[in-house]
Amino acid sequence: MKFTPPLPRRHKTALVTGAGSGIGRAIAVALCNAGHHVILAGRRRAPLSALACQLGEERTTVWPVDITQATALPAFMDSLGSLDILIHSAGMFDAGKLADITPDIRRLLHAVNVHAPIHLSELLLPALRTARGQIVFINSTASLGARVTQDAYAASKHELTQEIAYFRERTRGSGIRILNVYPGRTATPMQSEVLRHEGRPGADIALLQPEDIATLIMDCLSVPRRAEVTDIVIRPTEHVDDSAE
Repeated sequence: MKFTPPLPRRHKTALVTGAGSGIGRAIAVALCNAGHHVILAGRRRAPLSALACQLGEERTTVWPVDITQATALPAFMDSLGSLDILIHSAGMFDAGKLADITPDIRRLLHAVNVHAPIHLSELLLPALRTARGQIVFINSTASLGARVTQDAYAASKHELTQEIAYFRERTRGSGIRILNVYPGRTATPMQSEVLRHEGRPGADIALLQPEDIATLIMDCLSVPRRAEVTDIVIRPTEHVDDSAE
């Protein structure tokens, strides 16, 4: 699949993984509304195409892809040229404990939550360097507490934090800014799954909205280039506990 940006380069280009729903969708909308041409990446074509129709097909590119499949990436990457913003919002939740999950689930969590975003960032480094671009990783407050020694999801997000730190060191001096965002509980399909696993699917708890995360990220992206926001935590005002996303 070849990609030719349909807009002149005076329009910045952003790529958002997990753009079909939740936080990724909200960020894609915010970027498009700010004048960016947005590449909508995700596993399912239907929600991406629906969002492209809403935002304007001339302002978006739909890229249905499983980012854990390395062979699906290079052809698209090679024709990208330059990239101003890369948002990693794709993620996977599993309610299992580290001691109980199967090796296959452990590998899949690592592939989706850790390896894929770092690998995609590596592949896109030439395009990001050209634009002196910015990368945003959507992490989780679940990775900040003691649960990382017990819960498989929290452990995978904690590992992502470590990999981001290594990646930041490898790209130091490249002109690329890297932001690691830790959202607390947010009203997304993933959070609905979390609450279902907790046995309280209809619980009335304080939740962030995906648009809250999008607003925060847009503000961070617009910080003058003499500064860099590296890590930021956002939680619901009436914070109760931490969980996925």
